[in-house]
Amino acid sequence: MKIKHLVISILMILSCAAASIAQSPPATAGGTDKRAAVAQALSPNSSPIVSGVSETPALKTEDLLKIRDLQYSQAKRALQMKQYEAAYRQLQDDQMADARRIDDVIREAAKGASVDIEKWSFDADALKFVPRSPPATAGGSDKAAKPKS
Repeated sequence: MKIKHLVISILMILSCAAASIAQSPPATAGGTDKRAAVAQALSPNSSPIVSGVSETPALKTEDLLKIRDLQYSQAKRALQMKQYEAAYRQLQDDQMADARRIDDVIREAAKGASVDIEKWSFDADALKFVPRSPPATAGGSDKAAKPKS
């Protein structure tokens, strides 16, 4: 929070300095800008020229502070999103590691119980082995499943 206030204070000082520079006429060795005076005298209907550069529009200090505050909030949320994404990736990795450990435990338990895992499948919801369905043949099982009309 202290950094935020420091940044805001520096921004206020810089914006005040920029505003005072933009409002003051340029200083020359003679005290006035002779080119600007000549240009003004030659074209009285035109706006005053300050060393060939027009005055830059500026926002109010309060508006600049609001913008900086919103930018700070935006950067803070972006950092938080990156942290959440990293945590999400870590949780995904942990979940896959848990699934591998479950498979290893099932495999070891099946081996210890002399269960042929080619013929039996483990139902994780019921926590028991169930017979595997026979593999479907290329053309026979589809025709047998359809009722004849």
